[in-house]
Amino acid sequence: MFSTLDSFLQQLQQDLDSLNISLDRLTVDHIAYRSTFQDVEECKKTLDTSGYCIDTAIISWRPILVYILEEPVTFLHQKIEVLEFMYPKEWATKGWWDHIEGVLGDYTPSLVILRDRIEKQYGNILEPKNNQYIVKYAEGKVDWQDPNPAITLQFEKSALRFHTIPLKDLVMKS
Repeated sequence: MFSTLDSFLQQLQQDLDSLNISLDRLTVDHIAYRSTFQDVEECKKTLDTSGYCIDTAIISWRPILVYILEEPVTFLHQKIEVLEFMYPKEWATKGWWDHIEGVLGDYTPSLVILRDRIEKQYGNILEPKNNQYIVKYAEGKVDWQDPNPAITLQFEKSALRFHTIPLKDLVMKS
């Protein structure tokens, strides 16, 4: 699982650089990995030796585990200590690093406000050109009871997701 992390981060950095997106004004909150049914147990063993699980939630009918890593991942000068481990959806045939997530804002649970903040900091990145990426919107209501809207820039092999509330803060409240 961790053997493919560097290539994911390099790809994400290339994707962000191609859009002139700097993460200097964004707090990178966590990194996410999607598993397959075949490697769930092996990945969990790896994660249990690399950190500890602080919470589990059911999102989209599957478990999501939130880990604190003993050795944070460094990406573009930011330390990422939280890892979101997602159980697979039925169609998954391989595990992959899915996204990093950044927090913009002050815990305001509004998709409109999040969109406005992204546009203010990054210009028109929510209007993709040349099919380089797609933009996904989600209201973000999960069983932690706090809405945490998300906007994702989904590239071919990486993704940057924006939220208003850090994942660790959501799970520590529950």
